[in-house]
Amino acid sequence: MSKFKMSKPEMISGIIPGYEIDESRIDEGEIDGCRMDKGRALRIIVIRHGQTDWNREGRYLGHTDMPLNEEGRRQAQEAADHLKAEHFAAIYASDLRRTMETAWIIARPHGLTVNPVPGLREMNFGAWDGLTYEEIIGGYGDMARRWFDDPTAVTPPGGESVVQVWSRVVNALDTVYESEIRSRASGTVAIVTHGGPIRVVRCLLEHRSPADLWKVRHAAHGTIAGTFLIEPSLRLSELPSCLAQARV
Repeated sequence: MSKFKMSKPEMISGIIPGYEIDESRIDEGEIDGCRMDKGRALRIIVIRHGQTDWNREGRYLGHTDMPLNEEGRRQAQEAADHLKAEHFAAIYASDLRRTMETAWIIARPHGLTVNPVPGLREMNFGAWDGLTYEEIIGGYGDMARRWFDDPTAVTPPGGESVVQVWSRVVNALDTVYESEIRSRASGTVAIVTHGGPIRVVRCLLEHRSPADLWKVRHAAHGTIAGTFLIEPSLRLSELPSCLAQARV
């Protein structure tokens, strides 16, 4: 059973597209009309890694460990410039090279190291890694179409199921959350990860199931995907229904 508990829905700001959050309302102790205890709220900023060559070519990229390309490094620097005024307590990232490179660029102005978390990796696409959408459809036909229609219905050959990815990402959030509440009562942390895990986070915040993974908003490479708040003292006795359904 996961120790990670989402706070009550009305006590969480949710993913905010384009990194738009009214900081004055945090100072006033209110987010989206809900009272927050600023002294105990853990604020998390989620960033997607910069572009790689396979991303540019439209190829699925899971656990294959590719570096950022020139555009990806530019995107990471742009994100770092946008975040330079933040006072990060810690920075976490998937341990793959593209996320670690992005995180190091963001961490440098803050004098912080990057904490690698393997559970924040992208989905393992197995035999589909490195293929384009057209190549997957051409080679796997009905199987691929079923996966695009309902990602819980099919597992890519030699890869991970969506439920496995979901559980892995939630366990990684456990690691980050428990580490932070042990060391401090409040603060801001950054998580640099991939498109798949960001979709999982958005599903959790929107109380969606794993079957809805393709239905939530997509985050572009090198962008700040969103900001959300967790009130550590308001830990529920039960997981959200969509998370409980995905437990393996």
